[in-house]
Amino acid sequence: AILKAVDDLEAVCVADDFLDTDAARLDGRWRLLATVAGRKPGDDLENMGRANAVNASGLVLDTSEKLPIQAFDVARSRVANEIGFDAFGGCTVRVSGGFRRGANGRRADVLFDNLEVFGSGDK
Repeated sequence: AILKAVDDLEAVCVADDFLDTDAARLDGRWRLLATVAGRKPGDDLENMGRANAVNASGLVLDTSEKLPIQAFDVARSRVANEIGFDAFGGCTVRVSGGFRRGANGRRADVLFDNLEVFGSGDK
């Protein structure tokens, strides 16, 4: 349902193809509202979208209490999703990986290759 909602939104409010025209505008930290993650080519992405969660190749973390952050480093073609938790005295989970242009210049395909967990004083 997430991909359908994105398609519907793009039809009404066409966004710039940032990855094709001005990728540097994506640099920085953003609130992440939903994710779509496949495990392998050919996965049914339509049924893998998640709102209020970060979904990295099947590892789904609930974010309904706190919105996660997505950070783009366009020069290095890297992206990271970060979620803060109150558990264990406060910790952050970060998954990161390389990205490339997706089906259009508004979507990035990400291959996550790193998982980090930080305690409140480690980051």
